[in-house]
Amino acid sequence: MKRKLSALAILFSIMMFMVSQPCIAYAADDDKLTTVINDITEGAKGEHGEYYTRALNNLEKTLSEYGEYKGTADGVSVAIGSVKAKLISPSDYKNLVEKARTELATAQNAESKIKNDDSVDTVKNDVNDMVKHQFNIRADTGAATQALEGFKQPLQMIVGILAWVVIAGMGLITALDIAYIAIPVFRGWYTDTAQSGSKITGTTDNKTGEAKLRWVSDDAVYAVKVATVGEGKSPIKVYLFKRIGAYIMVAIVIFMLLTGNIQIFVNLALDLVSGIIKQIQKISLSTGLGS
Repeated sequence: MKRKLSALAILFSIMMFMVSQPCIAYAADDDKLTTVINDITEGAKGEHGEYYTRALNNLEKTLSEYGEYKGTADGVSVAIGSVKAKLISPSDYKNLVEKARTELATAQNAESKIKNDDSVDTVKNDVNDMVKHQFNIRADTGAATQALEGFKQPLQMIVGILAWVVIAGMGLITALDIAYIAIPVFRGWYTDTAQSGSKITGTTDNKTGEAKLRWVSDDAVYAVKVATVGEGKSPIKVYLFKRIGAYIMVAIVIFMLLTGNIQIFVNLALDLVSGIIKQIQKISLSTGLGS
């Protein structure tokens, strides 16, 4: 009797061992799944957690789509995130473990790529810091001004002479132009002396060899020709219309020389370049190139 009981006990132990083997194996697998899930959960708390959150959501969706396992011996109870514990089949569990590992690897790869991109920005920042602060090559206008202090008075005199030449020259040419247009006798004399080879009132065009008037502008000659051909046209009005642009430019030059605002066009160019750069930066930020 004792031998029969012993045999039955041994047989029962062997059966219990065989039945418990699948559960132990899947319990070991469940430890691996738990480790992967924990890694994903921790990653979701990091700087680039959106990739891990997406992985966790995908696993929750996968688990929720699995049907409830009706067996008892080798099923595995799994809970992920908001999905409560449910019993799934061994094949579903195996697929879930593989998917969890794949989702973790995908999130890690995405995070690694972002960190590599960040390292490029770090290098760019280091270069900017080196150029702007550590190795500053910005123009030292203060030192340049001190170095050129001895040239200040001569430069001011040259600028003053230049302003006088511009004002006097423009006034002289304008006076000769008006006299040429309004006084026929003066126009005839001036034209005859120029064509006769006078170096004071005429010059020779090197390209065509024709005699041209010196000190009288081409606009004045043009105005007389237009008024002669087209009856009723005022040569003075034609002249002023042609000359208005030159007067504006001379006025700007005189303003720059007399007020010392010689940087006016430089400022305009800088404003233009600044606007272009700002637009490029806006386009870069809107397309993600500057991130």
